[in-house]
Amino acid sequence: FDHAFTLITCTVPGPPPPAFQTALRQVGSVVGHFEWTQGGTGYLANFWSLPLKFVFVSPQFLIVLSESRSDALAFLADFKTDFILVMLVSLSVVILLSLNQIRKSLVPLEKIREGTHRIAMKDFTTRVEVSSRDEFEEVAGSFNAMAGQLGRQFQALAARADIDRDILSVLDVGKIVNTVLTRMRDLLPCDSVSITLRESKTADGATLSVWDGAAERGIHTQAVQLADQELRTLGEKPDRVMTLEGGLAPSLKPLTALGIKSCLILPIVLTQGLPGIIALGYRKSPIFGSEDVLQARQIADQVAVALSNAYETAERKQAEASLQESNRQLKEALTELAAMQKHIVQQERLRALGQMASGVAHDFNNALSPILGFSSILLEDVAQLDDKDKVMKYLQVINTAGKDAANVVSRLREFYRSRNQEETFRPFDLNKLVEQAVTFTQPKWKDQALAGGLTVLVKTELQKVPDLPGNESEMREVLTNLIFNAVDAMPKGGTITLRTSRKDGQVVLEVVDTGTGMTEEVRQRCLEPFFSTKGDRGTGLGLAMVYGIIQRHKGTIDIQSEFGKGTTFAIGFPIEGDQKWEALHTMESPASSRRLRVLVVDDDPLTLMVTAECLTADHQLVETAVNGRDGLQKYQTGQFDLVVTDQGMPEMNGLQLAAAIKQMTPKMPVILLTGYGQALTEDGSAKVIDLVVGKPITKSALKEAIAKVVK
Repeated sequence: FDHAFTLITCTVPGPPPPAFQTALRQVGSVVGHFEWTQGGTGYLANFWSLPLKFVFVSPQFLIVLSESRSDALAFLADFKTDFILVMLVSLSVVILLSLNQIRKSLVPLEKIREGTHRIAMKDFTTRVEVSSRDEFEEVAGSFNAMAGQLGRQFQALAARADIDRDILSVLDVGKIVNTVLTRMRDLLPCDSVSITLRESKTADGATLSVWDGAAERGIHTQAVQLADQELRTLGEKPDRVMTLEGGLAPSLKPLTALGIKSCLILPIVLTQGLPGIIALGYRKSPIFGSEDVLQARQIADQVAVALSNAYETAERKQAEASLQESNRQLKEALTELAAMQKHIVQQERLRALGQMASGVAHDFNNALSPILGFSSILLEDVAQLDDKDKVMKYLQVINTAGKDAANVVSRLREFYRSRNQEETFRPFDLNKLVEQAVTFTQPKWKDQALAGGLTVLVKTELQKVPDLPGNESEMREVLTNLIFNAVDAMPKGGTITLRTSRKDGQVVLEVVDTGTGMTEEVRQRCLEPFFSTKGDRGTGLGLAMVYGIIQRHKGTIDIQSEFGKGTTFAIGFPIEGDQKWEALHTMESPASSRRLRVLVVDDDPLTLMVTAECLTADHQLVETAVNGRDGLQKYQTGQFDLVVTDQGMPEMNGLQLAAAIKQMTPKMPVILLTGYGQALTEDGSAKVIDLVVGKPITKSALKEAIAKVVK
């Protein structure tokens, strides 16, 4: 065909069948084969192209050779039949030859099988006898040699396992040595076995233990010298036979008395060093193989492990004994220390109590100073009573100082009581508090300073700041302590400046002095309790108390000081803290609109008089009783709206009186006046007491208490 599949020539007449042409046109390559069918007969066809373009300048021709499938594959059918016949004949010949050879090999194979079975049963004495003069005879010889080798190895492994078990199961050096001396010969035949062990890691002294197979005396030991040089020499070439006549092993020289000529040296190597050697002695030249030496070397390694365990156990027991002794001594020391500590704590408590008493006296003196000072001014100069403004100012200061003195007692009483996180604070004016503190401390910084020939000026720089929640008396005490400390820090006089301002969401109070200042060490420790630089004049509690009060008010304190240039205390209070506080008007209940008939009971005449006068000044009708029994009699015969009683009274105290009154009139309000503070509210007294008011009392405190209990 040409390139257009036009028929050029054909070996059969007529054009090719349509099925042939269709199959040919479906072929896309230039060489290959295809199949086609005509009239139920299958045909095979091969085709290839002739590239004529480059030689004859003509398109390629396609040549196709086609033949029926049966004619094309006829030669394969003939070949298959002949091949099967040849294979059957060959297989028959091979089977006949194999049967003959099998008959010859079954006998020696059976013998080898029986020998293998006996070896599996640990019978290493069996031998296989084969005289076939062929490969089977060689196999039988190799089998017999293998059986003998296995027998020797099995015996050696059994002996080694026994030795390993015996030496690794004990932690006593003596038992380990005896086991090796008596059992080593089972592993490797020899005339004697010896072990030389160093007695310490530093000294040359060692112990030589020997077992002699030719003697009946068994194991004997003697002291020898095993120097470091000899240990290094023996350790450089381990597992070697050494002649004792060479003098290379002085520690083994006693073996020559037993007739030993040479030894197989097995070093015992531990991680801590080389503590000794095992020596297998021979009177004649030894004969052994590499396997024997390997087994002996492995035993020496196991001995090293066993000795290491024994040494570690001995050291651990010694350490445990030492630890127990140390624990015993420590317990004795702790017992003595506890007794001493108890004594020291007792002394410290007494010292702290004395210091606290000194601090309380200091605070009381601070509170009494304005009371005595201003009252003495009024008493000595009666003419000043005409100046009502000045008298009112003095009386306000005296009243404030008295409240602060009462607060000192309250703090002392509550010193051991933990603060309640839900404690309610009241708002106070910081600027007003600063002015009060300046006036309150005037006898200290002005009068006493002038008396000593010093000039101390106090200035205030007060900006407008919001009210703060807190305890006004405690904050006044903070200012008082800081002013007093500033005065003490200016032995030659100077200026104290008190500033208030609002910075970064805080109200800031600064107390600045121009005194001696503090070193860095003193500045870092000045807030510690009992730390003082005043010697006998100070308790070391003032600034510690200041810090505690500031902490309770959620404030911060920063101290800047330079030695010789003064000190600045900067105290910051959050404007919107998380403290719960309420305004003054929420704390005050509306006063009763009617006059009340009040029974006042107290065994102290002055307190009774003050209480009655305060109530009378508040327009109440008052009747007094001098003790509990007198009060109960007057209550039974009179008509009252309220009972105010003291707690500590002879014969019948306040709680007993209140219980008797409540039994008669359960709804009668009872106010208990006490100097014991809130401790009474925690012992069940709330069942008979409506309100506890701490002494000393004031008119405002009584008025507020009455408003709370009288509906």
